[in-house]
Amino acid sequence: MVWKLLRTDISKWQITAYAIANIIGMLIAGLAIQIYRDVVPPGNDTSADPLGDIRYRVVSRKSTQTLFGTHPDGISEEEIAAISRQPWAAYAAPFIPAGFDVTVSLSFGGNGFSTALFFEGVPDEYLDIKPRGWAFDPSAPEVPIILPRDYLALYNFGFAPTRGLPTINERAASMAPLKVTLSGNGISKSLPGRIVGFSSRLNTIAVPEEFVRWANAIFSPGEPPAPTRVIIRMADPGNPEAGRYLSSAGLEESGGGETASRLSHFLRVAAAAVTGVGMLICLLSAGMLVLSMFLLLQKSRATLAGLINLGYSPRNLAGYYFRLILAVNVIVLAISVTATTLIARSWQIRLTDLGLGGTPIWPTITAMVATLAVLTLLSGGITWRVIGKIWQK
Repeated sequence: MVWKLLRTDISKWQITAYAIANIIGMLIAGLAIQIYRDVVPPGNDTSADPLGDIRYRVVSRKSTQTLFGTHPDGISEEEIAAISRQPWAAYAAPFIPAGFDVTVSLSFGGNGFSTALFFEGVPDEYLDIKPRGWAFDPSAPEVPIILPRDYLALYNFGFAPTRGLPTINERAASMAPLKVTLSGNGISKSLPGRIVGFSSRLNTIAVPEEFVRWANAIFSPGEPPAPTRVIIRMADPGNPEAGRYLSSAGLEESGGGETASRLSHFLRVAAAAVTGVGMLICLLSAGMLVLSMFLLLQKSRATLAGLINLGYSPRNLAGYYFRLILAVNVIVLAISVTATTLIARSWQIRLTDLGLGGTPIWPTITAMVATLAVLTLLSGGITWRVIGKIWQK
């Protein structure tokens, strides 16, 4: 009976307008959060990152000009440790350079050629592929090699046509017999080699760390050379402080890590801006609801005063309006969550077709629930305060 009396002054159009505006705001905010999480997934998941391996950045010392040309200086262990302590870096490790000469010979399709190369040892945890046979045993030596994927493209489209050699794919390259000749310190030795994979992350000719350490001990005269390049696992790949720190430390990035990092930072700013617009729409719709409730309470002032005089407490009367706000917000939440889920799944299907996948949607739904819970409590608190003032007077 009391609710029938109170709801006669409620405007259905105002409630509907609030609900529609709130659905639009929640939908914009939810989609912005989800698409950013899908494009730049957090944590260690780089397999589903359409921006590439932006969480890994390879840096080297800026070359110094000498009488005989440029000469890259080494990077000390203290500098590597200092990089690892930065808030934007998870950890860092050096590429172990080979301090000896390397010549690789290849016989393929009745033709053969040889070339001088360089090797660097890369920690296993920084590889973007996990090939079979990625190990080195001095008792049965075979050198597993990972090449940059760009090298294969250069061979197929540049070197092979000019020399009359056949083009090869990755599988055929892994079957090609290699002879790796190591020389230095007055010693020369040939070992069988094999290409075990191609990397999109590393712009180096990678071999196992244990092989480089073993070979340096035999073929490198004097102390092993100091590392000139460091790979960094980024905790915050879009942090602009990383570039400023590296520049101040005399380090520079190689490859497209800086460009990808800037793109990641731009996406973060854009997603935050769109999310902010969605939250602003939600706040404005909540303000519209609060204003409507305030006008409604002023319009129903005489009715509320009469009910209070009849013995109804302000808490009970505020409860009727709070339940109305809660019911409307539950409907808003159900519609916005359903729409966000359906739209997100539609683009995640396309990402899956590209081999990129997507992230779970429940953190986005949790954020939407928390936002509407705060708005509901805020609206309920203001309603209670207005009714309390009527009761005091």
